[in-house]
Amino acid sequence: MKNFSLLFQRLLLFSCLSSCLLRAAAFEASTTNKLHVHIIPHSHCDPGWLKTYQEYYSHHVDRILSGVVGQLIGNPKRTFNWAEISFFKLWWERQDISMKEKVRQLVASGQLEFIGGGWIQNDEATVNYDMVVNQITEGHEYLLKHFNTRPRIGWQVDPFGHSSLTPTVFQRIGYEALVINRIHHMMKGSFKDSKHMEFVWRGSPTLGETSEIFTHVLHTHYAAPIGFDWEENGIIGPNQGRADTLVRILKDRAASYQTNQLLVPWGDDFKFQQAELQFSNMGDLIDYVNSNPQFGVDIQFSTLSRYFDAVKEYLATSEAASLKFPVYKNDFFPYADNEDSYWTGYYASRPVLKSVARETESVLRAAEISHALARSEPIESGKGVEWDRTAEHLRNARWVSALVQHHDGVTGTSRQYVVQDYIQLLEEAKGNAIGILARMSEVLLAKGSTRPELRPLQASTVFDVRSADTGTHEAHPIVVYNSLAWPRTEFVRIRVSSANVLVINDKGQPVPSQVLPVWGDMGGRVQDDPDSGQFELQFEVEVPPLGLATYFLTRNTIERTPSDAQRKRRGVRDEELPMPSQHMILRNNLEGQRGDRTKRLGAAGDQYIENDFVRLSFGADGCIQSLWDKQTNATRKFEFAYLEYQTQRSGAYIFRSIDGPTDVRSQDGVIRLHLVKGPLVQEAHRHFGAFSHVIRLRNSEDPVVGRVIELVHTVTPSDVNRETVIRFSTDIANERTFFTENGLESVERQYKPERPVHANYFPTTSTAFLRDSSTQFSVFTRQTVGVSSPNPGQLELMLHRALGQDDGRGLSEAANDRAPATVHQWLYVDRASQAEQNRKRLQLHLEHPLRIVHGLGQAEGYKSWTDKYNAQYLPLTAPLPAAVHVLSFKSRDFASDEIVIRLQNILEAEPSSNPAKAIVPLDALLARHGVHGIRPLTVTLNQDPAMVRRYNYPVANELRAHQALDGQQQASRPADRQNAEEEGVFISKIALEEKAKLDAAAQGQQPPQPVQTPPPLASQPLVNAPAGKSVINLLAQSQLPERGDAPPPARKLLEFAALLSRDSSDADASAVQAAPAPERSKRSGLLVAAEDAALREGVSLVQPTVPSPSRRLLASPATLASLALTPLELFTCVVYMQPRDTPLQGFVKAPPPKPAPASSQPGQKPSRSSSGNSRPLEPRTPPKPIGPGGIAQVSSVQQPDHEEPEPTQVLGGDNSVGNFEIKFLVMISYAGFVLNGLVYLRLQRRAARIRRR
Repeated sequence: MKNFSLLFQRLLLFSCLSSCLLRAAAFEASTTNKLHVHIIPHSHCDPGWLKTYQEYYSHHVDRILSGVVGQLIGNPKRTFNWAEISFFKLWWERQDISMKEKVRQLVASGQLEFIGGGWIQNDEATVNYDMVVNQITEGHEYLLKHFNTRPRIGWQVDPFGHSSLTPTVFQRIGYEALVINRIHHMMKGSFKDSKHMEFVWRGSPTLGETSEIFTHVLHTHYAAPIGFDWEENGIIGPNQGRADTLVRILKDRAASYQTNQLLVPWGDDFKFQQAELQFSNMGDLIDYVNSNPQFGVDIQFSTLSRYFDAVKEYLATSEAASLKFPVYKNDFFPYADNEDSYWTGYYASRPVLKSVARETESVLRAAEISHALARSEPIESGKGVEWDRTAEHLRNARWVSALVQHHDGVTGTSRQYVVQDYIQLLEEAKGNAIGILARMSEVLLAKGSTRPELRPLQASTVFDVRSADTGTHEAHPIVVYNSLAWPRTEFVRIRVSSANVLVINDKGQPVPSQVLPVWGDMGGRVQDDPDSGQFELQFEVEVPPLGLATYFLTRNTIERTPSDAQRKRRGVRDEELPMPSQHMILRNNLEGQRGDRTKRLGAAGDQYIENDFVRLSFGADGCIQSLWDKQTNATRKFEFAYLEYQTQRSGAYIFRSIDGPTDVRSQDGVIRLHLVKGPLVQEAHRHFGAFSHVIRLRNSEDPVVGRVIELVHTVTPSDVNRETVIRFSTDIANERTFFTENGLESVERQYKPERPVHANYFPTTSTAFLRDSSTQFSVFTRQTVGVSSPNPGQLELMLHRALGQDDGRGLSEAANDRAPATVHQWLYVDRASQAEQNRKRLQLHLEHPLRIVHGLGQAEGYKSWTDKYNAQYLPLTAPLPAAVHVLSFKSRDFASDEIVIRLQNILEAEPSSNPAKAIVPLDALLARHGVHGIRPLTVTLNQDPAMVRRYNYPVANELRAHQALDGQQQASRPADRQNAEEEGVFISKIALEEKAKLDAAAQGQQPPQPVQTPPPLASQPLVNAPAGKSVINLLAQSQLPERGDAPPPARKLLEFAALLSRDSSDADASAVQAAPAPERSKRSGLLVAAEDAALREGVSLVQPTVPSPSRRLLASPATLASLALTPLELFTCVVYMQPRDTPLQGFVKAPPPKPAPASSQPGQKPSRSSSGNSRPLEPRTPPKPIGPGGIAQVSSVQQPDHEEPEPTQVLGGDNSVGNFEIKFLVMISYAGFVLNGLVYLRLQRRAARIRRR
């Protein structure tokens, strides 16, 4: 009987195992054969388009987020995906602690997922590399601080075409995959037919496979399937017909993809304002479909991470063994949603906005660098500086700059009053940044605690040098700042009140300079007579890398003389004295003109300007007609002209030309050309109607600077429906091949004559060039423009647009922009090899010009100035290599000792060329600063690059664009088909409602009333969280022993949070050595909740981030001294620095440690100045020197045996309170251990009794 029982048990066990195996096999078969649909609930919220950023939040976003969170709480099957952190920040700041804790649980559980996670969803045609990196970093830092999370998937579904920069940057960020949408409608159709809507996108030919990211193209825009947006269709219960329709749509879409997983976006612009209606209706329909197996579809609310995880799981099955994805190596410009609608106009729409956005970004970068450098100076140099307020201004300016990079912001595709709101925000941010630059320059030039008073140079600033006296050494100090990491020798321009001016350096030596006339402007027309009240002074300066140099302006009292003896006695050469300029006025109409200086255009033999390298000759129309290269003694064809395309169908987004462009004519027919010649600078000012430009050549010892032709346009379209371009014509045999810039590297383009001109326009963020085997002609621009090459040797750039109609893409407003736009460009002609070598540096020089600040008040003696202050600031012991650009050098936040550094090798090369690496001497970059250690991070600072794990998708051959693109002709397509599914564009309901309002107002009718939506749901408790018993509430209500000025409950909560979030692995040296690079010490959700509670109580909680050395990834001195970067490689790291009392000699030399003050206690928080200075009054003890030369300890995370461990720091009190809290926590832990042990023994005894029975 006993044996039978044992046999029966074994048979039963075998039967169960067999059943499990069969069920597992059946499950695998069912999961691989069934279509698994991932519904992605989302709301696409533009931070500015038809309304301003603040208006959108107040009218829509607040309701959306409140309603969605209310629907997720208590409904674990529901999910939501959110992208724009700029909006989420506004909503988050208005929530109470209870709601924040619930949202954190939603994020931790995966119900609420942040996708993309940038500050905004940036455009891809009009932004450069810096802008993309900075705006995504702001969003990722915010999520890391408040949720300790990082987005896994990139989400770029609304930019109007996609740049090859995107996969490169997103791969560096650490995204696992990317979702895009707007690609050419014919290309999308081709990809659907070949089931290539998912592919591996390689962004950079230089970086090769390291720039690849797995990419998913949305099948039909980012809207819900037609008929299944319940905010538009109302409440409709599930039924067989509706389910059949949905399943048919889903299966049709699935036919375009290779796996059994289908991603279906469910949302649109500002959707889920009725979240309960959306979720309940779709939830009922999902339940109905899933409960009927005959559909063969499994539908679930999902997130992007769940979808891509499911794809990887499917690829691991046997069914997907032969599945491979193609590799795509191009970008997706230009974008067209039908054959007559190419979205190439926005490349140049609203040029003033584009210019201000780029200028603000440049000034902000300079301010951030100066701020980081100033914070690491001796403490006495920064006494009285409001560091907290300064950092807050920088942070807010960074948020504003990031906001405008939105794909309806910097693109110029918002309504006029929204554009003005953007410009106002940018101007305020730029003003704050340049003010901070001036204040930080004071700190950097301070001697001890004595700082100069400096102010930014304004466009209206005119220096009165008539009162300054060289004999008494009175002078106006001019401080020049260089934000690039190599020395620069360039010219600067300022306005002065007199031509009798002298420039001297900090040693009192005259500096060569030249005084030029300034022409007055009367009634919008430039006058022929110069302004007698002001002059332009130009002189050459030498500024160290990332440094400052001071020059002085004074009244000239030294006369020129040919006598060598007198010149020798004075110790001054004539060429060092101020040099006057000769000017000539050339006109095509001489009626009523008198004077020897006025001549007829085309008649004078000296109609040219020149320097030691080139000569530019002008024709009868006042435009350049040839270039003489003095080095090669060759005269080249070199012309340019302003042209205008006429249109009646273009809009803010779309460029549709009627015929070829026509010449721009002056209304009065008068063309003026003012030639100004001098030994240092020669200029040509051409004026005709509303157009003008300045061409400038300079004599410089640097041949690269000498070959640069500076061109500044002031452009206003001559009439409505005009699109203004400048066309350069050369003798370069480029065969209609030209190059643009995507923000990181050049992209080759080809003009296709069989396509219309608007289909042959491409964006460039900074550079466009032509080249043949011998010569390269480059145009550098400080803002994005559209570029084409309609004929061999020609390069055409669009500068401005004024349009009289809307193009039907939702804006519902004509972009009739008649504001004058100033566009800065540099032209450069050189040998092809030499031009390519200098291209990236010239681009950076134009984008980041020298910044000027000046002394405040009356003129001061330069000797007095140099006695009291430093005249130069040199942060580097040596310049960085010519190929290395400091992309970022900024404080991570005002309360930490972390400096963010990004170093970029700017050279391009093919992977097969085996290029040499750029060796970066980090010791030269950091020599002036005390360095604890260096920690590499991903580009957005949210993870260790060594911890990034990438899935290797199986790849096949290269994926190419549809062949029909090469031969397509302009076709007439009915307007009502522009929103057809295959054309890949929808106009959202909110845009249609706005259009209906405008149409009704134009017809005098009442606009249709929108559907009334219920108010946002009130905060609801989480299902599994007992009311009033959360950790937050328990800690906030805990009663600690009060001693003296005991902190409020919020401060106690912060202390508990700091203790609970401390990493215990610090005490285990062996574990630290064995572990991979430790992650940055992050503030836990508990800590952030404490900050929120403190803010509500009016308590300022500033926690200095002082990571212990064992928590840092510390590099060795040898590694620091030689960092090798391959072409286009980016190195991102955090450097831990400290304020110091004395300069450090050499790289990370440790000064003798100072004895601790008698009043200081171990673990006591450093005191703060009354002005809110976030830096301690006394520097922290530097790391102990080890090894030869006193090199600070940076080579190991293990502490020396003899070194005492760091005392536990408790914020806000003395150490006895912290010891009590530690003991309290230990007691709780011990009690829990004992309780678990008792339960375990009880269970063991019960099991023993059962066995005995």
